[in-house]
Amino acid sequence: MRNKTEIAIASALVVLLIFSFAFATASASFPSSVASVGATASNAIIHSFQRKAFPAKGLLWFFYSDGTNLLFKTSTDAALWGSATTIRSCSSGEYFSVWFDGEFMHYVVAPSSANTPIYYRRGTPNSNGSITFTNEQIAVPAYSSVTYSIPFLSVDSNGYAWIGFRQYNSTSGSYGIYVTRSGNNDGTWGTTPNGFPYLISPTIGTCIPIPLTNGKMVVFYHNASYGVEYALPYDGSNWGSNIANTGSAVYNDYLFSVVANADTVHTVYMDTSFNVKYARYFYYNNSFGTETILHPTDGSHQAFPVITKHPITNDLYVFYCPETNIIYLRKYNASQGVWSPEKVFVNETLSIEFNKITSFYSADNDNVGVFYMAGTGSPYYLKFAFLPKLNMKTVDSNGNALVNATVAISDGITTQTKTTDANGWANWTLLESDNYQINVSFQDVLVNETIAVTMDAYKTLNVTCNVYSLTVNVVNIGNQPVSNIPLLLYRNDTLINGMYGLPDDPETNTSGMFTWSQLAYQPASYTIIIPGATSQTVPLTNDTTITLTMPPPSRPPAPEPTPTPTPLQSLIELIIAWCDEHKTTIILVALVIALILLVRKNK
Repeated sequence: MRNKTEIAIASALVVLLIFSFAFATASASFPSSVASVGATASNAIIHSFQRKAFPAKGLLWFFYSDGTNLLFKTSTDAALWGSATTIRSCSSGEYFSVWFDGEFMHYVVAPSSANTPIYYRRGTPNSNGSITFTNEQIAVPAYSSVTYSIPFLSVDSNGYAWIGFRQYNSTSGSYGIYVTRSGNNDGTWGTTPNGFPYLISPTIGTCIPIPLTNGKMVVFYHNASYGVEYALPYDGSNWGSNIANTGSAVYNDYLFSVVANADTVHTVYMDTSFNVKYARYFYYNNSFGTETILHPTDGSHQAFPVITKHPITNDLYVFYCPETNIIYLRKYNASQGVWSPEKVFVNETLSIEFNKITSFYSADNDNVGVFYMAGTGSPYYLKFAFLPKLNMKTVDSNGNALVNATVAISDGITTQTKTTDANGWANWTLLESDNYQINVSFQDVLVNETIAVTMDAYKTLNVTCNVYSLTVNVVNIGNQPVSNIPLLLYRNDTLINGMYGLPDDPETNTSGMFTWSQLAYQPASYTIIIPGATSQTVPLTNDTTITLTMPPPSRPPAPEPTPTPTPLQSLIELIIAWCDEHKTTIILVALVIALILLVRKNK
């Protein structure tokens, strides 16, 4: 079926494949610049255990103080941020905390001023970057001798707001760590339930109320200096017994961060030896697991770690800044149960204060990162460093999208593959490595050279692949087009009609033409066959057109001529024909003669 000689000749004539690609970097910086603030905003986002950002409605939301007011900004891509919107007065980042419960955002403000209440408010984030707020509420009333500070806000699974805060009473000179809970879950505070505010510990410190499932809570708290971390569970109605994380003391009450997956809580903190550590708390038996050191001490540098969870994979991301301009990342792969090696996540040209970083409590599927404040004086810069995305479009030599191409990216250890969509796109998010090698396969053939890309920002990569068209014109010996001619397409020794989305029964149109619009590069192995007629093998290193000529139709053989008979043969044939025509008469005459002869003999 195949002309082996043609294949060999065509293969010998093939030149080296020339690959082409182009890529464009999105208009993004890494890290992205969120805002700059003046000298009065030196504590724009201080205290990493508080939450000041979340993803919602296709946007990233970031809240900060400019030294006078509480403001927020949004971004669609983590790279470019919109203008600031002012919410209310708030002169320091330590005075507020925000929370997103999946539908509503909530904020708390405790201005750290005597005779000033704790304020609470709920709002609905909108996809246009605005927030529709309810009226601001008083969560804890003011008293002339009482100062509230360092708040942390969360919302339980039933929609009730919880606030952890520090209280100082100037009359008694006493401190306490408290939590309170809203009486309503409709955006108004309502009547505070009996038993709240609840005294967690009669010390200087901070606390984090963390929501679990079915209305349960657990409060993590620390004393001010060298205190052991504690967890205090709440079953929805009653408090349990506090339990100490006895692994090691925490350097101070700000140096910890907490997230929960269901009823398991993950905490990161810096101990008194300056080690960054991780531990797990289990609600079901009110216990802590074994500590893990994420960053060993150098004996002199503090680090305020922050932790973010991924809501789908349950992976954990821990960020910390033990050096003046470097933020590190450790990732916990929940499916494998292992921590990734420490990675330099940010290498900032400006100085970063170790206690002025924050992250999402819960990330979304596309965005994980850390907000931080850089600079030693006015202006200070608020930035967001994020795990980048790669958006890649594959097209053929004519710029048409490649559908169902296989794109593989590898960092040398792990390879990830995706199939391009109807527009030729394949997209990756939360890429952790700095450098990747990219290959594209189409119709089971590698159609691009390896592309090296450095993921230092969101990247959009446009790859032109070695995929070409193959057109067949079928004509007769008079060079006229012939329609409705069936075609067979072979690659190597395989018939590929009906494979890779190619037509099952291609045939020429009224112009005698048929085109395969996208075929993977092959140097000498496509053979087009017209069954019972002709075939041709061609290389495909560019858009190619061939012409197949149909042979003329075959004619039936002419009958052999009849020889002319001789006179004798003609006489004999006449006699035979006459006898055949008169055979009945001849028989009767013969019978009569025989009867006469018989009668004579008997006489």
